[in-house]
Amino acid sequence: VSISVDLPALDFSQPVEQPFLSTLSRACQEWGFFYVTNHGISKDLFDQVFALSRPIFSLPADSKLKIGPSSVLKTYTPHFIASPYFESLRVSGPDFLDSAKSSEAELFSEPQTRFSEVLQEYGNRMSELSKKIVKVLLMSLGDGYDRKFYESEFSNCSGYLRIVNYSPPEIFEEEEVEGLGMHTDMSCITIVYQDESGGLQMRSKDGEWLDIRPCENALVVNVGDLLQAWSNERLRSSEHRVVLRKTDEKLIWAPDEVVGQENSRVYQSFACLDYLKFRESNEHFNLCTLSRACQEWGFFYVTNHGIPKDLFSEVLALLRPIFSLPTDSKLKLGPSSVLKTYTSHSTAFPYVESLRVSGPDFLSSAKSSEKELFSEPNSRFSEVLQEYGNNMSELSKKIVKVLLMSLGDGYDKKFYESEFSNCRGYMRIINYSPPESLEEEVEGLGMHTDIGCITILYQDMNGGLQVRSREGQWLDIRPCENTLVVNVGDLFQAWSNERLRSSEHRVALRKTANRSSLAFFWHFEDGKVISAPDEIVGQENSRAYKPFVCLDYLKFRFRYEKIGHNVKDFAGQKLSEPIPETEASK
Repeated sequence: VSISVDLPALDFSQPVEQPFLSTLSRACQEWGFFYVTNHGISKDLFDQVFALSRPIFSLPADSKLKIGPSSVLKTYTPHFIASPYFESLRVSGPDFLDSAKSSEAELFSEPQTRFSEVLQEYGNRMSELSKKIVKVLLMSLGDGYDRKFYESEFSNCSGYLRIVNYSPPEIFEEEEVEGLGMHTDMSCITIVYQDESGGLQMRSKDGEWLDIRPCENALVVNVGDLLQAWSNERLRSSEHRVVLRKTDEKLIWAPDEVVGQENSRVYQSFACLDYLKFRESNEHFNLCTLSRACQEWGFFYVTNHGIPKDLFSEVLALLRPIFSLPTDSKLKLGPSSVLKTYTSHSTAFPYVESLRVSGPDFLSSAKSSEKELFSEPNSRFSEVLQEYGNNMSELSKKIVKVLLMSLGDGYDKKFYESEFSNCRGYMRIINYSPPESLEEEVEGLGMHTDIGCITILYQDMNGGLQVRSREGQWLDIRPCENTLVVNVGDLFQAWSNERLRSSEHRVALRKTANRSSLAFFWHFEDGKVISAPDEIVGQENSRAYKPFVCLDYLKFRFRYEKIGHNVKDFAGQKLSEPIPETEASK
């Protein structure tokens, strides 16, 4: 498992206050890298720069070398022996328009004014952003240092941009190759926008290479050598590189922590389970990483899960018209109906509604709802939900087995059949409709833990899922394309004697756009007695829970859900109580 460095995010939509400055200062001393969000530069501008530059990199080598190292301009850096997969184009400021036009005149027989204008706009915006970032870095070094030092020390800084193109080899002899070798940047700061392919890595003080994952609409900033020297090493210029990986395999990564100010977005690092790579020689490391993540957070990501993106999109597309139906129509499946598959907006949760489809016979469950909602049969609706439910059921089995492996060598073989083979699942398609005017974030779904063994979540790119840390801080779980979020539920926490954590989480709405998610809940059969096996508890540990029946806990949760009771309240073992004898201990 490849773990990403925990990076803070400088959010320019929030006031820069002392708690964040302390966080930024620590990050810059340790890593020298951080993110910038809400920077005011539109995604369209990044896309335009790439779109306009792509034809240049497609030109014949002779054409590009007109502005190469042997030319007067020297704005193009070609592939060379040390970095055979790398080429770049430089546009220098402060007059970005003039610099771009000079290269343009050499490369094109006809004027390409849009090319120069876009690069001018990009360069100017990056220059302004650089000034803001440097001022914040000065503030992180000392109170008022932005006012004290910026004008005298940094007001004459200038910038240039480099558009970089990486062309990986057609055949990879190894898992990854270096697109750009290890180096530090010479400047004060560097601002990087990387596409979704990623590959940027930084080297820790221990010599470990850590991924810096690309995040939508976020920029990566790193400190350069000159600012490290100026700050007397209070800001670190870290060695970094770019790696290229096989195009048919996705990265395995952990999203980066963004430690913000109070009420700002915060991201935490999670393990990621990649089924294409899991059973390689580093399996033990993967399991240890997953085990730590589940003890601390109870959340992780799954990639390369084998479920096509089109299936997620089709489920959401088929369900959207249902949530658009009149309330009376939807309430045919509501809490007062026979089916009870639709959960409507309520006083407690005015922005959320959902539709449930239960397994193992997802087709029959979907058809029952379909008949009540549609005057004409809608077979595609039921078939797609059946396919989704079946896929998720198989994935749930795989995930549970890996979680058992994380608890002990061979525990998947020892415990899966006897303890988990009768598990079943249901899905809940959830629609969030935020208020029309949204000045601050609102709770779409309040704080809770999940009842079952595991939950697998697909959330759209609007995000909003948050997990509560042990210190009570709310941390965003960023939505990532083709990636599922998995969290441990109460029943698995109890069965594992708290070696797997069921964390409190919620959904926060920040945008006026509708948010959709697909939640799949995998849980024990109702009559299952939950009692942690002796091997799971361990000789040195006490039992955290009394044995209990799943259905009894479900009834307890539904009775006390509004006041937030969970499995610890229901069956938690008090230290003074004797350890009960269970079937597992006889």
